[in-house]
Amino acid sequence: LGGGGAQKANKSLLSDGTSKKKEKENAFAQMNTIGAHLLCNLTCSMRFEGHLNVDLNEITMNLVPFPKLHLLLSSIAPLATMADKKVSCGVRGMDQMFSQVFSRDSQLTTVNQRASTYLAAGVIVRGRNVQVSDINRNIDRLRPKLKMIPWNTDGFKIGLCSAPPAHQPYSALCLANNCAIRGVVGGLADRFSKLFRVRAHVHHYTEYLELQEMQAAYRRVRQLASDYEALENAVPRVRRRITPVV
Repeated sequence: LGGGGAQKANKSLLSDGTSKKKEKENAFAQMNTIGAHLLCNLTCSMRFEGHLNVDLNEITMNLVPFPKLHLLLSSIAPLATMADKKVSCGVRGMDQMFSQVFSRDSQLTTVNQRASTYLAAGVIVRGRNVQVSDINRNIDRLRPKLKMIPWNTDGFKIGLCSAPPAHQPYSALCLANNCAIRGVVGGLADRFSKLFRVRAHVHHYTEYLELQEMQAAYRRVRQLASDYEALENAVPRVRRRITPVV
């Protein structure tokens, strides 16, 4: 290449590298914004007044039916990032917001909750003009579409904060204890098993852990996935009718 061609090529490479760096930085900024939205909605009851504020202790009390099954899946509606500030002004209505927060596109974990069993679900709504009746109406509308565990068909916890989020008229955070998490847990155990079978990277941890402790942790993770699997396949017990003695 001549001097002019080389100069153009260098500028092109520099421009391409700069644009890729900006795309990477924007991607991290968007992920950080979504995480910040989740934490802001989760802790809004601690910072603002509300008609039906939810304490964090109430979330664990109502959404965790068994001690070990405490892995909650989260989803947010509207799912906005920093890039959406200028164009996003909130969802069109409460019904659309509730449909979004229970949809797969609004989840922060790649699982299919609607195809699995809900052990319990909690919805924290933020908005100035939101009423508790609006929340109850939408839960009643969506309840038939969700597969709830047979012994907890009314397992919904709701919270309402009067302070709306920034740049939005209202928003909703859903925390679900759903058996779909077993796929994530099982996949984690599978990846660990492949590495541990050949003792790959084990030397980084043996200074602090014994091999027996690693094996015990692996068994606990496997048992956790099995517990969720058992609840996924749970069927309601048929109650025997007691015949009164005359």
